[in-house]
Amino acid sequence: MNTNGDNSNSFNIDKLPYSYAKKNKIDFKDSGKIQKNFFLSAGRFTRQKNFIYLIREFGKFSKLHPDEKLFIVGKGELKKKMQEEIIKLNLSN
Repeated sequence: MNTNGDNSNSFNIDKLPYSYAKKNKIDFKDSGKIQKNFFLSAGRFTRQKNFIYLIREFGKFSKLHPDEKLFIVGKGELKKKMQEEIIKLNLSN
C-alpha cells in the first residue's frame, strides 16, 4: 500500500485517516529508524476479513515476543467483538 503518491514501496502512517500514533502522541522515528517492532493491519471489521483470527494468533505470538505490537486500523460492525477479544486475551495496553 502506497500513500505517498509516488511509486515507492514506503508507507506513511501520518496519512492514515485515523492515526493511532498522532492521537497517542507516539514518536516511532529516531533518525529515520523505527524504534519499536510492530505489525499494522487495516481493513473493514467484517467477518470476511477475519480480524478475530488475527487477534487470537497475535495473542499466541505475543507470549513469545512481548515487545511486539499490533495496530489495527479500520471500522465496521465487528469492532465491539474485536475489542472484547482483545480484553479477553489481555492484549490491550
